[in-house]
Amino acid sequence: MDDDTGADDERESYQLGPDGTPVDAGPDRAPDPEPETAVEHRQAARRALGADDVERALDHLDEALELAREDGNDALVAGVLTDRGNVRMERADSDEGDPRAEPDADEVRTAIEAAVADYTAALDADPENGEALFNRGLARARLGEREASTADLERAADAGTGHPFLVRGNAYAEAGADEYAREDFTRAIDRTDTARAYFNRGNANRRLGDEDAAATDYEAALDRVDELPDEGLRVLIELGEVSAGETAATHRVRAAFLAAAQRDIWRGMALAEQALGDAAEGTDPWTDAAALVVAGDAIRGAAGYGPDDEVSVDVPRLRERLTDTDLPDATAALVTGAMAGYDAAEAAFDALDTDVDITAAVGDRDHTALRHAAAAELGRQLRLYR
Repeated sequence: MDDDTGADDERESYQLGPDGTPVDAGPDRAPDPEPETAVEHRQAARRALGADDVERALDHLDEALELAREDGNDALVAGVLTDRGNVRMERADSDEGDPRAEPDADEVRTAIEAAVADYTAALDADPENGEALFNRGLARARLGEREASTADLERAADAGTGHPFLVRGNAYAEAGADEYAREDFTRAIDRTDTARAYFNRGNANRRLGDEDAAATDYEAALDRVDELPDEGLRVLIELGEVSAGETAATHRVRAAFLAAAQRDIWRGMALAEQALGDAAEGTDPWTDAAALVVAGDAIRGAAGYGPDDEVSVDVPRLRERLTDTDLPDATAALVTGAMAGYDAAEAAFDALDTDVDITAAVGDRDHTALRHAAAAELGRQLRLYR
């Protein structure tokens, strides 16, 4: 019998290419053919950039630019120049987060200035190139040329290219320039009226100490809750942060209801505990929050997790206090299920409105609907662990 040791190492390995045919994926795979046209050099530059080889990407783009100019293709010239500007911006950011070296400010500025020159040349070739306008505007902002940056971004926005002021506003916010960020988010609101722009302006207002303006922006974001990726949870949490007393407790309870309805039980419990600290004992927000904490504690115990060390409230006292309180139906179902077990509250849980449009309830500030949605999910958890 022949010795087949090492046969696996010699066996050819294949993967399927874009057209479905086998492509050699082994160590001896043939290299990509040398690019010959401007388009091929442009594609090769993108592959090089994907491999973090910035210098090779720039070499390919230099070749592509020369060939595109020889062909007299202005649109391609503008595209290649925009790509090269983008690569230069990649070079300007290449040291970000690298613990081995601090970015050299002069080199970074030189790279950004070269990128601006490329974007400008791209616009000379194709004045309607929205990407070049957008990116030149952002690059000029990094150079401190705010007026020129704004002019570019206005033109890009007029051309329908992305959300330039939202992007620049986020960059200013990350840099701690919240006054500039707020101005840009206002521009974004004037142009797009989106939930994200209101939410981000609310954050800038909050950091600037204007909590009333922040609350107004967060409420506007909730009015557009269908645009938000988390059904408004983050906005409700932030509203709790910029409010006080019973108003803060109400926002936090709604956030807790929403988190519970989204099956994030422990987050909901933490938000409810925060609400207990805002509301006066016996008020509606306090009662809702207490019921959520008691139900969460019961689910935690039934699931075998034991007490939550992070819960600082006296849960037995909450249970006792709730026993003597006249409760809304959904809250009563929760409390009964938590104290006496799911079977004792099954009929009450079955009577709850479970067909709740969560997004609409958040946008309409429908506290009762959110309470029902949370109680239904917590009831499901109690049934699961009974």
